[in-house]
Formats: sequence, C-alpha cells, structure tokens
Amino acid sequence: MFGNPPFAAPDEPTNLVRAAALGTGQLDGPRVAPFVAGPDSTPAQAAFGNQQSRALTIPARLVPPAVVCFAFQPQATAACLRPPRPAVPDRSVRTSTYVGSHPPLAFLLPGLAARLASDAFQAVYFGRLASALGCLLLLGAAARVLAPAGPAALVGLALATTPMVVFLASELAGSGIEIGAALALASSLVALGHDDRRPSTPATLAASGIVLAPARPLGPVYVAALGLVALPLLWRRRSWSRGLGLATAAVGAAALLGVAWAATHEPARAISPAAVLAGAAHLAAVGPEPEMELVGVFGWTDTWLPVPVYVLWGALLALGVGAALLLAGWRARLAIVLGVVAAVVLSATIAGPVLSPAFELQGRYALPVLVAVPLVAGRALGPARRGVRWMGGLLAATLFLSFWANEQRYAVGTDGPFLFFATAGWAPPAGWLPWLVLAGLGALLVAVSFMPAPHPRTRAVSFTASVR
Repeated sequence: MFGNPPFAAPDEPTNLVRAAALGTGQLDGPRVAPFVAGPDSTPAQAAFGNQQSRALTIPARLVPPAVVCFAFQPQATAACLRPPRPAVPDRSVRTSTYVGSHPPLAFLLPGLAARLASDAFQAVYFGRLASALGCLLLLGAAARVLAPAGPAALVGLALATTPMVVFLASELAGSGIEIGAALALASSLVALGHDDRRPSTPATLAASGIVLAPARPLGPVYVAALGLVALPLLWRRRSWSRGLGLATAAVGAAALLGVAWAATHEPARAISPAAVLAGAAHLAAVGPEPEMELVGVFGWTDTWLPVPVYVLWGALLALGVGAALLLAGWRARLAIVLGVVAAVVLSATIAGPVLSPAFELQGRYALPVLVAVPLVAGRALGPARRGVRWMGGLLAATLFLSFWANEQRYAVGTDGPFLFFATAGWAPPAGWLPWLVLAGLGALLVAVSFMPAPHPRTRAVSFTASVR
C-alpha cells in the first residue's frame, strides 16, 4: 500500500481518474479518442481502448502523470518519479480514462478518499487505503464464515489469498475489491453447501454478491461461475431459510444490475465457440506467465517474485487440493473440477473474444473463480489439523518474501542487491523501516493464527504448577 510508489499497479493512473471523477459526483462521460495504453501500445490496443475511453472532469491537482517512468522497466528504480506540480486547488480539467465504461462501484471508496488529497500522489495513497479497508472487511467476512469448520478450512482461505491477491487488495485497482468479494462469496457458498445454518452466512452471501456482481464488467459472470462451482455442494442442503432466499434474490438483482450496466456502457463483443477455441489455443501458446500471475507478478506485470515463492505456493496448493480429491466426497471433488474447468473456459473466452488482439490475458482475471478451488478443498477436509502449523508458517514466509522482493524492485531494481537499504534510490513515506516491520508483523500474525490453541486443561495444570 504505502511501500509501493504511486502508480506502481496495473492501470493505476487511469483508475485514479475514474475514482477522482466519482468522488466529485461524475458517474459517466462522453466517449473520446485517441487512447494510449502505455509506451508499448499497439494499434490494436488503441482501437480497443477507444471503444471504452471516456472524458471525465476531475480536480487539476489529482491529474496523474502522462507516463509512469518505471513501468515495464523492472531494472529501473522509482527514483525517476517526480512529485506533481502544484495546481490551482479549485480548478478542474478534462482528461480521459480507458476504464471509463467500467461500473463505478469498485472506484467509489477510493474516489471519496481521493477528494481529501492535495495532489495525485497523495490521492493514490488515500485511494489505496480505502480499497484495502474494503478488501480487509471482505476477507474478514470470509474468515468468519469458515472459522467454525476447523483449521483446514482456514488453510484453504490462506491458499486462496495468494501474494497477488494481497498486492491487488492494497492498490488502487478494481481487481482487489472484485477478488475480495469473490473470496467472501465463495466462502459463504461453500459453508452453505455444508449445511451452515448461522444467520450471518446468508448475510455474507448477500453483501459479497452485491459487491461482486456490479464491481467490474465480468462481475455477473463471476457470480454465475461461483454458483456453478458450489452447485454440487448446495444440492444436498436440507433446508432453505427465508434469509437465504432473500440473500439469493439480492445477489440476483445485483447481477442484473451488472448486466444492465455492461449492456449500456461496455463495447459489444461477439462471443462464439470458434473465438473461444482460438482463445484456448492462444492461452496454451503463451507459456506459464498467466499461471505465475495467479501467485504473483507485481507492478505492471513486470516484477516477478523469487522462484521459491512460486514453488512453495504451488506445492502447498497441490498438496491441499490433492488431499481433498483423495479424501473428500464426490460432491467436493466435482466442485473442485468444476472450478478448474470454469476458470479455463473463462480464461479462454477472455483471451479470445474479450481481449484479443489488443491485450494479453492476465492471471488476475481468473482469480475470482479459481479462489473457490482451495476454499472447497479446505472446507472438505474440515477439522484436519495435521500439517496446519507448518503450512501456515510457510505461507506467511512466502508473503513476507514477496513483499521484500517488491520493495527491492523499486528501491534498487531487480538487478540490485537483496539487502537494499544502503543503496536505495527510492524510499516510501517515512522510510523503509516502518513498512518492513509492519509487513513482518502481518506475516507473523498469519503464522501464529495457525498455531494450535492450548487446551484449557493444559493451561490449568500449568497455572497450578506455577503457583506451587
């Protein structure tokens, strides 16, 4: 959040424009051209972007830089980023954004926070903080739903919350809220599929679905895909309460709202079986990058994590899902298979009719569906405790190592020294120490949360012994 320089996340400058306009009450604007995605943009990208670019009016003090000097250059530090020039506080300017046709919900909280900023740099940090708080609430709701099921269910949640999810949740990026809502929605669906009867679970279902469906253009598709994945689990549910019926209706209404927005604001795309097959062929040919992005490729998809992070996270995920496929019932197995198939089909559709030939598929587009796979696996294993402690410790270590690698990239570049403090070309507000300590404490809390609690009888014996 604060450890990243401003505009270090995908599309963050144009996201700031969308958020700042919403913060001043501007919901939409006229379509404009030309569009420029970045220094390596192609004519196809410009043609694609011109279909959804909008001209919006925002305060002049919040206008982002035209070029992010370190984007797509992982060897470069963030020292090239210059502070914004002072602007007349009450002056407004018209600028374009290529996410102007996207639904407004994901940008609402960052936009309200950006209104308090005095310049574009500060607006990014404020917007990130607002987005992170929203994602934290959604993640907390998911943990609350899964906690009664036992340690394995929380391990599933931890596996679903990859370093990429944490990165996107802490940036001014619509994907963060989208994935956070998908985590909470999938967690509530999985819990309901195991006959959870607590009133808070349908409430979580309703809240997360209402956020996910209109959050981004594909929100209704993600809601439908997660419902399909959970269908084998929900099929055996014995009773449907009034609260669950109302929650389902609320999510359905939100999905219709998302469909209506896409129909009236998004460019039309012809989706055919042939185009999807072409997208699948393209996906098979692009190599492992989209899969690596599920774990974490930060920045403008230019900052790769250390190899041990990918190896460890992949091995732990394979271990958890493999155990569920071997030990769980057929409903959980079918749900896991459906999750993988739905993510592959969706990725092929995005790579073909939706993005191609303008943009390459990114792993973050599949995460709102794929997060369901470790969640189903963890919940199916239920109260299993063997291995939970060391799995939690390894996951916490990989999260901290990912944070360290990201900070190294902006301080000294990817070719710089691992211990970068003495030669850092860029440092975040308040220096490195507070944010590294905060990240270390966060990782420690993740590890400690998987430690088994002392048995009450053991504590009583220990206390008696100490008194004697």
